[in-house]
Amino acid sequence: MFKSKSEFLYVYMSASGYNKETVIKELEISEDQYNEYEERFANQLNYLKENEEESVQIGDKFRQLTSYQFKSVSDQQKGKPALSPYKIIEGELIELPDIKDYTPVNDSFTKVNLERVSRRDYSDDALSLTELSYLLLHTQGIRKELKNERIHVGFRYVASAGCRHPFETYLQINRCNGLKPGLYFYRADKHALVLLSDSDDNGQKCTDLCAGQSIAKTAAVVFMWTAISYRTTWRYCQRGHRYIYLDAGHVGQNLYLAGEALNLGVCTIGAFFDELAIPYLNIDGNDEFLVYAGAVGRNKEE
Repeated sequence: MFKSKSEFLYVYMSASGYNKETVIKELEISEDQYNEYEERFANQLNYLKENEEESVQIGDKFRQLTSYQFKSVSDQQKGKPALSPYKIIEGELIELPDIKDYTPVNDSFTKVNLERVSRRDYSDDALSLTELSYLLLHTQGIRKELKNERIHVGFRYVASAGCRHPFETYLQINRCNGLKPGLYFYRADKHALVLLSDSDDNGQKCTDLCAGQSIAKTAAVVFMWTAISYRTTWRYCQRGHRYIYLDAGHVGQNLYLAGEALNLGVCTIGAFFDELAIPYLNIDGNDEFLVYAGAVGRNKEE
C-alpha cells in the first residue's frame, strides 16, 4: 500500500491531527506533493476516521472475544495438520558457533536478574558471532524435535503456550564480527543464518520501522520477532491470540537475561510501524506479522 516512508507518515500524521503546515515541514515535502497525498489517501483517511471508535474499544473487545465462552472447535480437534514449528527460507546457511560449552562472563542467574535493566547507550564495538549465537539459542533456539505422522513439535529454550512457538526471528545486523551488515533470517532448525539483503539502506529502513528510535540505529543487532498465528490458533482458536503476546514477553525477557549474562545492553521495542515491516521483512502482515523487537549492543563505558 505504501511505497515510501513519507507516504505512510503522511497518513499517520494526518490521522493524528497534525495540520498541513506541520506535515509539510516535518516530512520535508512540497505543497504539491502534500496535495497529491491528500487526494491519493483520502479513502484511507476516511476509513481510519470511520473506524476510530472501534479502534478505541479494541482492547476491551479483544479481551471479551478471546474469552473461553467463544472457544470453538479447534483445527487440532478437527484433525487438521499443524504447521511446521519453524519457517524455512532457502539460501546459503551461515553456521553459528556451538555454544553448549560456552560460559558467559556474568553467569549467576541471581546476579543477572538483579542487574537486568533496559540499556540504550551502545558503543561502536561489534558483537562476536559466538555472542550472537548465544542470544539466538536462548531466545528461539530448538532444544529437540518430536516429529511423526501425527505431529511435528520443536521444543525450544523459551516458554510457549502448548509448545506452539509462533515466532520467527529476523535480524538487522549492523556490527557483528564475521558477518556483513544486512537483514538476516534465523533458521532455527539449523541454528544458522540466511542473508536476506545486504542493501546499504537496510539500517535506515529498520530505524524507520522502529518509529525512528535511535537505539535501532546505534545497536549492533536488532532482533525482530514475527508471529505465524495459526501455529497457536490451530490448537487454541481465538484464545490463542492472547497466548501469542504472552509468549512475546517470554522471548523478550530471555533476550534481556542472555544479554545481561554477556554484559551486553538490551532494550526491547514495542513501538514500531506495522505497515513498514511488511515490505522490509517481506511478510504479508496477516498470516505473519511483526510482534516485538529488541536492540542489542555493547554497553558504552560509564
